[in-house]
Amino acid sequence: MMYSLPAGSFDKKRHGDYAGCACAELSEEAQLEGGEWVHLLGPGHQGIAEVKWCANRFTPFLCIGPSPAAKAGKMDAEEFIEVHRLGIPDLREAMRSGNMLLPSVTTAYLALEELQKRGYLV
Repeated sequence: MMYSLPAGSFDKKRHGDYAGCACAELSEEAQLEGGEWVHLLGPGHQGIAEVKWCANRFTPFLCIGPSPAAKAGKMDAEEFIEVHRLGIPDLREAMRSGNMLLPSVTTAYLALEELQKRGYLV
C-alpha cells in the first residue's frame, strides 16, 4: 500500500486558488471539511518541486480541526482511495517506510513542525 495525504492538481476554473484546491481535495479524498487552514510555506511561495525531472510544484497546507464532511466531494474516476486515520507515531512510521509519496512526506514533516510550534505536540 502507498500512503498519500489528500492532494490534487490545481484547476483555476474549478478551485479559484490553492487553498480552494486543498479544501476540495480534503473533502474528496478524506471526507473532511472546515477547520483552520495553514499555508505551510507562506503566501507568495512558488511551491516545492515534486521531483528533479519534472516542472510540477506542490503547495502544502495543514487543516487543523476539520469535521466530517456533510457532503463529501466526488472522487475523480481514476481514483481508488482507502482512508486511513493515523496517529502521530504511525504517521512518522509511514513517513519512514518508503511507502509514502515524497510530496506527502514533505507536507507531513512541515505539518508536524507547525503543530509542534503551536504546542499541539510535545
